[in-house]
Amino acid sequence: MSLFNLLKNILLLLILIRLAPALLEGIEKEYKAYLKPKAKIGLVSLKGDINDATAPIQALNMLFKDKEIKGILMILDSAETAAGTAQAIHNEIKALKHHYQKPVGVLVENNCTSGGYYIACIADFIVAPGMALIGKIDGCMSPDTPLPQELVDDAYQQFVADVATNRHLARSQSTQWADGKLFSGKKAVTLGLVDALGSEYDALQIMKKRALIEGDIAYVSIIDYNPSIIDSLYASLQRGYTVFMSR
Repeated sequence: MSLFNLLKNILLLLILIRLAPALLEGIEKEYKAYLKPKAKIGLVSLKGDINDATAPIQALNMLFKDKEIKGILMILDSAETAAGTAQAIHNEIKALKHHYQKPVGVLVENNCTSGGYYIACIADFIVAPGMALIGKIDGCMSPDTPLPQELVDDAYQQFVADVATNRHLARSQSTQWADGKLFSGKKAVTLGLVDALGSEYDALQIMKKRALIEGDIAYVSIIDYNPSIIDSLYASLQRGYTVFMSR
């Protein structure tokens, strides 16, 4: 090997040694972004008229009890959930929030009225589209069966009391936001029934702040509420999470 080639190789080696730390640092940062674990958020879909609280309550318990899950986001689209079912789910979420100290959010799609709103109002925040239907806070316990007015009035007062407490509203002004009235999502924000107008992205930004999450989120999703398969769903969660969507 000539002296010239030897010097050239030595020079190249010195350049590589000089550049190596920066190159390795860049590669390390790139891989860390992919390998960094994502914070997990429990995703529960409550859609349609719900007449049995058993499966939703079991699903919520699974997500709250999992230490890796930092918060719960409920996708809600329900207009006529049964009064007793709605109150049972509401009370369960209230107890779970108190015990596990995890934030709960609601993302409304189209309808969040009557029993659907009873469930939603216990959440730490509610995000809805401007054209969604919100409210219908009334004492209608059974739309198909006439009930004594005393029962209807009692149910109504319980509903109003819980909404006022959860949403920090004045009961003395309940005629403005209750009495069975329906509101658009936009109007519901001004009344204090909804926290913000927006989409899933907006709900996730609020959730990240509430749960003190930095970086990406992975959903842990429980989609089917058939009680007969809850045990198998739980087993699959134990084996490994189903990531429904990442942000």
